Formats: sequence, C-alpha cells, structure tokens
Amino acid sequence: MRHQPALTPLALSLISSSLCLSLFFGCDPQPNSAEGEGENSSRGGINIVGGSPSPAGDQLTGGQGGAGGAEEEGPLLNSILPTRASRAGGTDLRVIGGDFRAPMEVLIGGEPCVSLSVESVSRLRCTLPAWPEPTVVDVSVAWLDDEGEQVGARQTLTEALTYYEEVRLSALEPSVGPAQGSTEVTLTGEGFEEPTDVRFGGLPALSVEVLDPQTIIALTPPSSPRLADVTVQNANGASALREAFRWTSPIEVERVEPSWAWSTGGEPIALYGYGLYEDAQVSLNSREARLISASAPTRLTIEAPPASPGWATLSLTSGNGDVTRERALLYLDPTPGGFEVLGLTPARLPSDEGGYFVVGGNGFSEQTEVRVAGERASCELLAPQRLKCFTPSRPVSVVPVEVKDSAGAFAERRTLELSFYARLALYNVSPPRAAMAGGALLKLSGRGFGEGLEVKVSDLPAEVVSVPSTTELWIKAPAHPIGLADVSVSLPSEAEVGGPQVAFLPEALTYFDPTSRYGGAWGEPIESSVNVTALNIYDLSPIEGVRVEARPFDALTAPALVEGSTDEGGQVTLSSQDLLAPIAVTGFKLDYEVVSVERVVSENVTLVMIPFEPPPEGEGNPPEAPPPALITGRLEGLSALPKPLEEDVTLRGFIDVSHPSMLGKRMTLPPSPNGILAEDGDFELMIEPGQVTLVATAAYVQNWALNAFEQGQMSYWTMRQYSRPIAMGLVRHISLSGGAELRDVLVRLRFTTDAQASATLLNPALAPQELNEAGEPIPPTYSVRAFLNLGAEGYWELDVAEESEGLTMRVTDLPRMEELPSDINLDWYAVARVNERATTVAYHTQRELSREVRLGPMVGVPYITSHTVEDLIRVGDTIRWSYWPGVSRPTTEPPEVVRVRLIQGGRPIWSYTLPGGLNELTIPPLNVSEARAEGEGGILGLYDGPLEVMFEPMTSHGRFDYQDFTLLDLFDARSTTTVRYPLTFTV
Repeated sequence: MRHQPALTPLALSLISSSLCLSLFFGCDPQPNSAEGEGENSSRGGINIVGGSPSPAGDQLTGGQGGAGGAEEEGPLLNSILPTRASRAGGTDLRVIGGDFRAPMEVLIGGEPCVSLSVESVSRLRCTLPAWPEPTVVDVSVAWLDDEGEQVGARQTLTEALTYYEEVRLSALEPSVGPAQGSTEVTLTGEGFEEPTDVRFGGLPALSVEVLDPQTIIALTPPSSPRLADVTVQNANGASALREAFRWTSPIEVERVEPSWAWSTGGEPIALYGYGLYEDAQVSLNSREARLISASAPTRLTIEAPPASPGWATLSLTSGNGDVTRERALLYLDPTPGGFEVLGLTPARLPSDEGGYFVVGGNGFSEQTEVRVAGERASCELLAPQRLKCFTPSRPVSVVPVEVKDSAGAFAERRTLELSFYARLALYNVSPPRAAMAGGALLKLSGRGFGEGLEVKVSDLPAEVVSVPSTTELWIKAPAHPIGLADVSVSLPSEAEVGGPQVAFLPEALTYFDPTSRYGGAWGEPIESSVNVTALNIYDLSPIEGVRVEARPFDALTAPALVEGSTDEGGQVTLSSQDLLAPIAVTGFKLDYEVVSVERVVSENVTLVMIPFEPPPEGEGNPPEAPPPALITGRLEGLSALPKPLEEDVTLRGFIDVSHPSMLGKRMTLPPSPNGILAEDGDFELMIEPGQVTLVATAAYVQNWALNAFEQGQMSYWTMRQYSRPIAMGLVRHISLSGGAELRDVLVRLRFTTDAQASATLLNPALAPQELNEAGEPIPPTYSVRAFLNLGAEGYWELDVAEESEGLTMRVTDLPRMEELPSDINLDWYAVARVNERATTVAYHTQRELSREVRLGPMVGVPYITSHTVEDLIRVGDTIRWSYWPGVSRPTTEPPEVVRVRLIQGGRPIWSYTLPGGLNELTIPPLNVSEARAEGEGGILGLYDGPLEVMFEPMTSHGRFDYQDFTLLDLFDARSTTTVRYPLTFTV
C-alpha cells in the first residue's frame, strides 16, 4: 500500500475498516500491543489506606533541575501568547515556560520587549515593541545578573511571533453591480492575507482571491437592490466602507395607467414594470414628475407635471439604470375645443382577444365615428376629449383607424394606426430552482411561444431545448450565481407589428449550491435533472473533470441515459426528460476512486472521492491552526482522598479537557505544562481553542506506567489505561478562542466513581471462526466503553473499558450519574469482533445504571453468495450476499443502508452506497475512452489481480432517510459492521 499522509477525520472515517467508523465519533487510534497488554489487570487488585499525601517530588512540572544545572542551562521557554501582533507595537505579550526569575531579558527579533515583569516561575509579561514592516521574528529569553549581563544559555523560539499590518479597506471598483451577484470587484487597502473574509451588506462574497497585501478580487453575492457597506476581516483586524456598493436590477416600464393626463398636470399616474424603486427620478417631456409612492419593485406612482397636449416621452433614472419610453403618456387639453385627434392608447391589442382603446383629442361628440380597418367600432363618449372604443380580435397586422367628425358643416377626418399582435406571456417556471452549475431542464408555461423565441435568465442566454406548443417551452438553465434570478422570453421578430415583445417573470428561479460538504443525497425529488458534485476527500475541494453517468436503477449494464463532466467547481447537472427516479449515479476520473450511489431519488448528489495520490505538499492541507488557549486554576479534593496501600501504585490528579468527537480522546493534547498533580494545587493547561468542559480525574496509577510516561517511553493516554479512577470534577461551559486565557478556575473532585452497570450486546452475528495455530477455533470477543456526552462541549471517555468472550460484562468505576447535571448523558459503545474479517459496533445512550445497558440489536454480518473465495469478478458482474445468523436469534438486525467498497493493492478503487433492502450490486460499465487507464491495461485503477470486497451495513438511531442523507448520517449509526472478502478481478 502506497504511503498516505495524515487524513482529515472525514477521510479517516471513510477509509478505515476498523473502529474508526464515524465522522460523528471521530477516530480513536489504538495503542500498540506492547503498551496495551494487561489493560484489565492493571486496574484490578489495588488496595487503599488512609494517610498523608504522597510527596510532591515526582510531580511532573516541565521545569529544569537544581540550581547549579539551571544556572548553566538557562530558563525553559515553552510558548508565547499571542503569536501574532500589530506592527504598531503595544501588544501585551505573555511568555510561558519555567524557572523564570528577576532580572530577565526577552528579545523580540533582537529588540527588547519593554515593561518586562516576572509574574511567576512559569510566566512573564511585557509589551511588544513596534516593527517597521510585517515579518516573522524569533523570541528568546535569558537570565540577567545584577549588571544586566546574560547568565546561562539563551532559549529561543524560532519564528515564534508574526508582526502583521492592521487591515484597512480604502477603495473598491466598481461600486455597482447587478442584484444577481458575481460582479468582480477589486478592493484595495492594507493588511490583506489568506484567509480574508469579505462581505457586502453582511453577505459573504462568493469568492475571495488575495492577490497581495494591498489587493483583493471578490465576487459579489446576490441581493435585493440596495446600498451596502463593504467589510473585510482577517487575523489582522477588520475594516469597512459605508454604503460603498450598490446592487442594481434590470429595469423596465411595461405599462402606464392611466395612459392619458390633463395638460394642467396633477393626476396620479401608475408605472408598472420591474426594477422600480423609490430612488427613481421620473420626468415627462423633460419635466420632473413628483414621486407619490413606491411598491417596489413592480410599481411607482407619480404626479404628472403640466405639459402641452400631445404625446409625452417618459424618462426614468435610478441606481438600477435608465429607461426611456416614447409616446408613454397622452396629454389632453381639459378645455373643450375644436375637433382634433392626438392619438390612440393603447396603440397595440392582442390579436386573439381584441379589446378596448381610447381615442384622445378634442371636439368629440356622439356623432364622432371611429372605423377600424374600414369597420365601424362601437364607441362611448367619455368626454369631449376621449372616446372609448371596442374592436374584436383580428389577425396579426397593423390596421388603419379613421376618426371622423360629421357634426359640423365641415367634416374632419384623421387616420391613425392600431397594431394587433400575438401576445407573449410567461406564467410559470418548473421546477422553480436550478443548481449554480447550470444545465437543469426547466419547463416554461405561458402563451405565444414559437420559433425564434429567445430566453434569458437574468442577462444570460438559456438554451431552448424544444417548443412543444404555443403554451409550453423547455430550456436548459445557464450557469448562474447563487440567488434569485429573473426569467424573460422575447420575440424580436414582432417588430413589424408594433415592436418586439418581452414577457418577464421576476425572481422566478432560485439558484442554489447543490453541494453537501459531507457527501450523500438530498433535496427535492428528481424532475428530469440531477445535480452532482465531486469533492476531494482530503480537503473537500471540488474536482474538475469527473465523468458522471446516470443509469436506470434496474438496467445498470445498459448505456448511460445521460452523462457529463464536472466543471471547475466540481459540479455538473445531468438532465433529460427520460431521467426518471430512481437512478444510479456513478462518478469516475483517472487516479481517483470510482463512486456509485444506487437508487437515487433526490435531485442533489455529492460524491466524496479518494485520490490515489496524496495532494502535493502545501496543497489540500487544513488552514494553519489557531494559537492555543491557556487555562490556569486550582484543584481541590485530591489531598483528602485515601492513598493506595501497595507501593507500586500512586495517587495522581489529571486535569484534561473534553474531546470534540466521541472516539477522539487520544487526539486531544495531554495536560501540559502542569496538569498532573500529586496533591491539591495549581494547574496550568495549554488547550486547543473551542467549547470544552474541564475534567479532573483522581486515579490510582501503576508506578511503572507513570515512570514510563515521564521518561518519554509511553504516551499519556496509554499510561491512563493503567489507572483506576476514584473521583471526578467538572467545570462546564468553557469557550476559548485562540490565544485567549481563562484564569483562577477552581475545580473540586466532587463526584465519586464507584458506580457499576451490567452491559449486554444484543444478538451479534455468529459467523464462522478462524482457527489458531493449534487448529482450535478463535472465539469472538466483545468489549464495552462508556462516554460522558457533554453536548456542545463534546465528550469525555471514562477509563472503564471492559472486554470479554461473553455478551454480558460488568462495568465498574463509573460516576454516579444522579450526582451529575441532568444535561450530561452517558453514551455506550460496544464492539463485537466476530472474527478476523468482521467487526460490528453498536451505540446506545443510557444514564440509568440500575437497569441493564442493552447495546443493539447489532446489524448483521454479510457473506457473499454469488462468488467463492478468490473467485473471478469483472465489470458487468453482479455480487450477491446474505447475512449470518445471530448468536441469540436466527436473524440479525437488517441494515438500512449498505456501503460496499472494492479495494485493490491496499487502496479503495470503487465504492457503492445502496439501500439496506438490496442484497446485490452490479458493477456498471463506464465510458471506455474516459475510464481506460493509459499504459496499465486496467480501468480506473482496477487491474488483473487480487481484490477485496468490503461491506459496511448500517442501522441508524432513527429511521434512515435514503432520500436525504449525508455521510455524517451514514456513520452516526446505531450499529455498523465492517467485513472483507477476497476475490480476483479480471479486466
């Protein structure tokens, strides 16, 4: 197996086939066999007797030895807080170490740290000097004599302190952009570095690229049109520009009601359209119109200014842009006068309906006659200046309208034009959502659809797939940033009958990121589209160029229904009207594990893929860890506890903090520099930042293990296995950020740990047993561990692990749960090592210790029925399996979901996720040109040779929802089995 670097907890959970099962639990490295032997016996047979505390001489302090050696070697330098400071200086620095005394010297990059004081033998405090530019400097300490000369060796932390430029945002360009987001904005200032958080109006930028300490390129997020503050924040501080960016939206005036006004002005006029906001400035024939009210973003109401009779041009200007409409409002003279025809409003009517129009002018009477295309129209005299007329539907055309006045001696006739058009309308978009990568198949409902129709999403053209009828239209959504998007359809060919048409549906489509950061499937049911994201397991970064294929769930050897490749964001949307749930989705790329998810019914699938090669050095690594936090305080109650009778056992107090994942105790820092005590006294801990509970444990420790730890021959957590807890103390609800300090914490050993419980594993599988060298069956073994569940503060694993060849175990040295706060639960974790191939685990929560703790029922252990050991298997074959009976009952717990992985050469090649009811999987064929591994004669890493099939059936705490799950759900299981079977693959 080729070497792999240290993995993320997610990667460990996915790759491991032992006890490192759960993203929720974390990973729990096991001690080596030499250190782990005799774990149970080490906690038994310890007698106690009352008496005085043990001498403190063997307490671990981390300091130097006697005075003579200390004078020669110098003080101990452990760490500094903080590790970053403004180059302006003035920051309060804490120096942590040992054997500190006055006088001393602290040098910062060669410059003395000012106002130095010695607070204790382990702590100094001083004020940092200013620095001319951002840089990284050494920090050193040394003793001084009364003359100010150095005594002993100088101790140095290399590149321990980072001087930074305080962040300052001075300008940005451009300062406006569309409400849909994705405007590229250049920010200039000082103190920029990775990572820097950029926000527009409180919303995080879609992407941030720090070009240099003075320049950032950021993409704006979507928002409603508005003015917004712009802020930048990083480890160097925060800075903001007030009202520095404006989001705009498309703007249009589609309709004016009423479409006429008296020339004296003063009438309220409503403007209907989109992108209409209260900052708009409106004018008619260059005269400003007062804004009465705004119903953003679709209506403005203005007061018409005075104007001469006739048509007026409407002009509107706002932060969203400008719009101009010729012949928008017809002004009429309120004073009756001679016969005059000024215009028709509206001058366009739908061809399929006809409708009413108004003739505007003066001198109209009951005898005024209106003819449309030679046919007399039915009209009503509203006023001498207005006639309201009706005309029936007509074919698409432009027809003459004659207005004749025959009341006087001299007849007057005026001819105008009226357009009849095929009305375009957009009513609905289904589904009303699309993934940001684009490609979703969408159905548009409306009217007037036909050839030559253009569709836009925001300002982006969409591909028209088909136009089945004048009321139905299918498109593929373009790629678009996250947020709301407008949809419009237009018929530019309608220019000959009154101008082009646009049907607009504001905010009709919601774009979203379909990525689940922890894999799985989720979202609405599939509606002709499935959104697939591919992520690298090492750092959850997107993988470009992954080939994704979708097949019917019952025809996995058939050609793919639809296929595509992921973009630079690791996303692709597969769409087809033939894409009907359930389907099987497979993603593959050379030098990556193939990932298949079967029976997919949800529209979003995220594939977390393992690369065959680790990422290059410096890539794919987590961000730099924040500086540690410091907790100091005092432990009480240890001196009052009875001391052990045996000379080979010692009483010790251990000060620890909770661990964030259930099985992650061994990944937490040991209690340094001063967290192991022999009697009541002060402690000092450096911890990783976060929410924690401070845990004090009094325990009898075997001297040989304690000595081996102090001499560096044994890890801290292995040493703890050879101890027996007798009392505990807790300090809850501690939350510390990097570099923070919490001082003078008092923790008392208040809780006794003399409770017991009986724990039983429920019906683990009874699989065939391997034989030892003597030919005798190796019996299965069972173990139980217990954890305090502290909620947001994580877990604390109790030192109570038990192991047996029987299903029931007596677990001792537990805390009395009735003494603990009611919000602390007791979680139980059982392991059934069925044989060398198969391990089953179960998880349970139970505070009440008087009742038996029942762990399970445990999920079954599968075995292959379609192939024998070392049998040949190839692409297109079907693997079938069944389940061994249980120890107590013939049938074990059926799984809710099964993960199957093909492993070859020590690396995972292909993984599958299936519903628990399936007992078979078919290895689907792949696009050969994409899947063939050049020069290896294999397919995506599979080659002729031995192969292991690993099964992981699982049951959940509640009902597992296969339509909405992540890998977190998979591994936060009530019971899980891991079992491997050897086969031989052939290309």
